Amino acid sequence: MRNWTPAQLLAIEASGCDLLVSAAAGSGKTAVLTERLIRRLTDRENPADLSKMLIVTFTRAAASELRERIGTALESAIEAEPERKDLVRQSLGLESAHIGTIHSFCLSLLRENFAVLGLAPAIRVADETEILMLALRVMDEVIDDFYENSENKPEIITKAGKKFHTDFQTLADTFVSDRDDKLAVYFYDIYKETMNYPEGIAILQASLQNLSSGSHSDFFDTVWGKIIKRGLVDELSYYKKIYEEAVEYFTGGDSVVEQKFAPAFICDRDFISGMISAVNESYSSARSFALSYKKTAIGRKKTEENEKTDFYKSVRTDFGKFIDKAGKKKLSASPEKISELMTDAASFCGSLFCVLDEFSKRFTEEKRRKGIIDYSDIEHLTLRLLTDENGNPTNAAQQCGAEYNEIYIDEYQDISPIQDKIFNSIANQNRFMVGDIKQSIYGFRGSAPDIFADYRNRFPKLEAVSDESQSLNSKKGHTVFLSHNFRCDDTIIDFTNAVFSSIMQNKYGSSLTYGNDDMLVFSKNYGEKHHAVPAHVVLISPSDVQNEEYSYTENNNEKKAENNFGKKSPDNIKPEYAEAEFVASESKKLIASGRYKPEDIRILLRSGASDTERFAKAFSRRGIPFENVRTAGFFERPHTMLLLSLLRCIDNPLHDIPLASVLKSPLFGFTMDELIAVKKDIHPESASSSSLLDIKSNEIINEHDDSVTAGTENKTKSSLFDCLCAYTEKYGFKKGKVFLDELSDLRSRAVSMPSDKLIWHIFSSTPIMYCGENNASAASLAESSFSADQRRADLLRFYDYARSYEASSFRGLNAFVSSINDLLAKEPHFVFDKSPKISEKAVCAMTIHASKGLEFPVCFICGSAKKFNKQDSSELVLIDGTLGACPKLRLDTGFARINTPMRSAAVQKNDEQETDEELRVLYVAMTRAKEILYITAGTAAPEVIISEARLCASYPSRFSFSKNASYMKWLLTAFAYKNGLQADSSDLSKKNTKLGTIMGSTGGEICAQADLIRYQIKDGMPVLETDGSEEFHSSVSIKNQKSENEKYLSSAEKNLSEDTVFKVIEKRLNKRYPDSYSSRLPAKISVSELYPGFLDESPALTPEEAIRRIEAEKSDSGIRVTKKSAKEISDRKKLLHIPHFLENDTMASTGAEKGTAVHVFLQFADWNNVTENGIQKEIERLIQKRFITPAMGKLISLPMLEVFFKSSLFKELCSAEKVYRELRFNVLLPAENFTENQDKKNLLKGEKLLVQGIIDCLYITSTGKLRLLDYKTDYVRGSKNDIKRELVERYRTQLLIYKQAATIITGKAVDKCIIYSLASGLEIEI
Repeated sequence: MRNWTPAQLLAIEASGCDLLVSAAAGSGKTAVLTERLIRRLTDRENPADLSKMLIVTFTRAAASELRERIGTALESAIEAEPERKDLVRQSLGLESAHIGTIHSFCLSLLRENFAVLGLAPAIRVADETEILMLALRVMDEVIDDFYENSENKPEIITKAGKKFHTDFQTLADTFVSDRDDKLAVYFYDIYKETMNYPEGIAILQASLQNLSSGSHSDFFDTVWGKIIKRGLVDELSYYKKIYEEAVEYFTGGDSVVEQKFAPAFICDRDFISGMISAVNESYSSARSFALSYKKTAIGRKKTEENEKTDFYKSVRTDFGKFIDKAGKKKLSASPEKISELMTDAASFCGSLFCVLDEFSKRFTEEKRRKGIIDYSDIEHLTLRLLTDENGNPTNAAQQCGAEYNEIYIDEYQDISPIQDKIFNSIANQNRFMVGDIKQSIYGFRGSAPDIFADYRNRFPKLEAVSDESQSLNSKKGHTVFLSHNFRCDDTIIDFTNAVFSSIMQNKYGSSLTYGNDDMLVFSKNYGEKHHAVPAHVVLISPSDVQNEEYSYTENNNEKKAENNFGKKSPDNIKPEYAEAEFVASESKKLIASGRYKPEDIRILLRSGASDTERFAKAFSRRGIPFENVRTAGFFERPHTMLLLSLLRCIDNPLHDIPLASVLKSPLFGFTMDELIAVKKDIHPESASSSSLLDIKSNEIINEHDDSVTAGTENKTKSSLFDCLCAYTEKYGFKKGKVFLDELSDLRSRAVSMPSDKLIWHIFSSTPIMYCGENNASAASLAESSFSADQRRADLLRFYDYARSYEASSFRGLNAFVSSINDLLAKEPHFVFDKSPKISEKAVCAMTIHASKGLEFPVCFICGSAKKFNKQDSSELVLIDGTLGACPKLRLDTGFARINTPMRSAAVQKNDEQETDEELRVLYVAMTRAKEILYITAGTAAPEVIISEARLCASYPSRFSFSKNASYMKWLLTAFAYKNGLQADSSDLSKKNTKLGTIMGSTGGEICAQADLIRYQIKDGMPVLETDGSEEFHSSVSIKNQKSENEKYLSSAEKNLSEDTVFKVIEKRLNKRYPDSYSSRLPAKISVSELYPGFLDESPALTPEEAIRRIEAEKSDSGIRVTKKSAKEISDRKKLLHIPHFLENDTMASTGAEKGTAVHVFLQFADWNNVTENGIQKEIERLIQKRFITPAMGKLISLPMLEVFFKSSLFKELCSAEKVYRELRFNVLLPAENFTENQDKKNLLKGEKLLVQGIIDCLYITSTGKLRLLDYKTDYVRGSKNDIKRELVERYRTQLLIYKQAATIITGKAVDKCIIYSLASGLEIEI
């Protein structure tokens, strides 16, 4: 039985009030939640009713796991006490229990109350893509209407009676310079952002009111001004502390030094004190005081200066920049100008509200018409159902609340304001809320950790529950802290506590203080003697000699031209690549130790975007399997990008970039030399000349390929397509001709063919589904992190997406490609499946967000010197729940946009919130490791990071903490704060430097150490200066390998020599099993691939497999593929994976298309209509009904069909009792029938092959005889006897298999098998 900690028992047993469980990382919160539920359900005296419980989890997977745990516990309880009927009832009601996500709970409420909300009874939740496409279409319509009616300017009146006229033209010009399609995307982004708040778009109305009233107040008294004011005081206080130290330093020693420096520093110190007073007084006084600053010059007398003097002088320079920045930005606008800007911003918000209000009405109407809702609707409609206009619970909320005695909510730290209001409306002091604010890392999804923090601050801590009063009757609620960590080793626990007790503090501006209740308590049970490894913080930097010439800087990431490691010069390899080499090297040592496997190791990255290639290469060089777990954007994957580029080419070949991509792909195999030759009109015989290497690749395509036909300059530049056409005609360029012919065919099909049908045609006529397999030229695809199965699945998902797009009506390729372009403009990294799959056999790289809730034996947190991405603060309009909408405004000149003080406040608040979240992300990352933790950073300027960390530790403030922030700087700040950053500037010049250590909580052992490791470049590779640790690793690896091998030996064999041991193992591993041949039989095979000696081919890539890849499911295409031609195809594929349409058989390809057209016609034709009105009328009918396309209709041979419809065979079909056309089948046939080798026949006795195929026509005559008919369009030269002999030879095997299948399906013997040659009008019996 599990031993629960006192705090866990409190969380399990306390009741009678709202209970907030603040559960630290690894504290077993899921186990506590499950135990509480099970105890309540199995209580003998007062058992809870499962049907009266609402249990909400963050994900469906978590809900499923919790349901399973409860079910297992109930089964055990029933087994122990079978007489308890209440437990049986609970178990039977488990499947219908209210256990799920918040959206599933809300959706159930909406479906129960659909009539009240005006919803359709069968409402469904649309996927993101469908909603996005619909929203952009509706938004475009709204924008068009506003442009057409721009003369009309609706009036908005504020609560104070102030009038505003909406001005759509000005509003639009603020976002785009001309009537631009992107305007719809901008507006929809803002709409979605407003929907994160309970008010929705009404937040814009509130902004209008607040801006209008705020224009009459002192700016520092407004919600925006208070934030600017706090930031100014924080920065000034930081400088004041340093200046006071500087004044004391300069006035306490040498009189010459005092005379030179003291007056200037005293003057600035006094100015800072006065500035703080002015800021606290009013905006006007702060502005006036800042503008009065005059810098006092430092004396000119020469004195000996030291490091401290230089530091104070640099701070004074920074202070001058701060005052200049404050004067020009934060305090530049006069009070009158601010009032004017507020009025303009209010007008902007009013105009924006009018547009989004109209959009919201139409968008809602369109969704109701389609019977769909989105996830935002689910929450807002539920909130509307449960609360009135004043936010009070409705009758529906009271009725819903009465259904639940207990409400359990997991991951409450990630709750949104809307979700919190929903739960508040139905709760009655019966909520059990579990979470950890330190792990709230989903701000980008709308979560508000301040909600959890507010409960945590308001609810008193629950210390104990007395035996006499197990129930609590407090309406205030209580908080229980779970701090015992059962996951991490003590070194990781101590290091985490040391870091966050140092930097997660109010003095650094953190909204949360890492106090005693947050300190992790080591509670892991090792089970055996275990030596914990100190956490390792590592800075990796080029050695001094190389560092002097290194052009990389931390601030702007500028660097010289790149090679395969990021640089042309091998002496200038980026530090990030050296970091990857270090991580791979350390991982290899861990794996070689025998204690860890590759799957035990995780590389955690702040962002997974394009940051793992360096790790993939480093691990590959060491033979360690590596996988990137990040979910790559669907249209960013090499195989989907290729298909999309091809579709873009078909739609418009004048776009150079997609055209160059397709030409150089495995589909067409153009080399870079050939592309350059095409663009530069160089004769093909010279195309391989080394002189071409000097031509830049960007000369192949026009720099502005989207405007090839626009502009005078671009008119003089021919597109790549025009160049290819001219080049092919001039030189008879074979590859060019093949491509242009194929493109012409695809473009003609695209005119009348839906996009999904066109994609399917591409799949069947090109090897795009197989690119990257057995093909050296497709290495870029094969080396990607996507398996062959994944590539095919993605391409089929692409096809399904096109099918759903074309489902309602024919739209065509241009509309489909445009929709994808719009989608990517809105969401460049769009994915269908956002759940990454974790490999079980490789070192994996994943984002820190993806790792939340998981744990791994070894973790590397990499790229920790990177500065945080603050793109969110660059948006034109920032929206905040308190500040409202804060826009940039357009200048009257129309040439620029200006920031406003309100938006500056929003930027500052957003940056502060992002800094807080980054702290929490670091906490999540550090608490994933169970045993070993590395935190690494590649940097060319370690001295800068170290000095800033020391400065931050010495002068703690929000300003110093957020300045040039990175994880590495924060960690080293903790080292410095704990007096663990001992290395001085002279130490940093050494090759490898120990920067410092942090002692564990007991003080006896080190819990973390920080090191600076240098690297040098040898043979173009970064080589770490690791003192021969690689040689040690190799010996350990061999030793472990031998001990691993001994597991496979008997006690007698363990004494054999090493060579003999390996021979024994090799013999066992290479053992051949008697039935191994039958295990290689294919699971399913098509009739077109079968012939008597099919199973006699080599298990390698056989000619038949070559046919399968090129001619899959084309048994009736009219193409004659012999064994000889298949062998030729196989040999050619070994050299280059050539698509079907490049196989120099244009005649055959055309015949195949005609044959397909005739077969489709015969499948769907109404024979009565043919007899009465003729073949042409039936073709027109099939085109009208969209059974065939107009292009296919043109390929149908009328003379060929006229002969058939006049034949005696057709008359027999018309009089038949039953006719089956295009009869698909799957039957099991004896495998021994498909080998001519007697030994194999004996081996395969009793084995079956699943064979699939399609019979053109099977019919029962008027006399009851079963007959089989197969149409053939093959054109065969010679006499009638020659034609019959050739067709029988070609198709005998196929027809005999059809005959067996027909007998199995119908249970009747086939009377006659007929081949009807449409080309010659002959009826041939087999």
